[in-house]
Amino acid sequence: MTIALSNGVWTVTSTLINWSTMDSAKLYIDTEDYDLVNPATSFVVDTDPVDGVYQFILEVTTDGTTVREKSCYFVDATFNCKVVDAVYSTKSDRTALYYYLLKNAGACTDCDKLKELFTIANNAVTDDCGCN
Repeated sequence: MTIALSNGVWTVTSTLINWSTMDSAKLYIDTEDYDLVNPATSFVVDTDPVDGVYQFILEVTTDGTTVREKSCYFVDATFNCKVVDAVYSTKSDRTALYYYLLKNAGACTDCDKLKELFTIANNAVTDDCGCN
């Protein structure tokens, strides 16, 4: 499954989506769910999501058999600038390492770990970690 976000529109593509053979498709983004309607592979989100890690689960049913595909997506609208500021002011490259991992973990499907990593990095850039 590949996921893209542009101007508030999520685009989800998958080899599982084949409207000539499947009965239904449902997409879960964290706790929200969307019924995909033929031939939709994209839909509009009301507003651009905030920076963070989002879990996507595509559920396709064909002839009574349900198959699920899972992916994670890191939204980075302003977080990169916060990381630059934090690294510059603290002279610590640890936050940059966390950011690098988040940006390059597209193949990871353990969204809970990526969400924890984002929380750690976000706490570092906002100084909510109680470190200072």
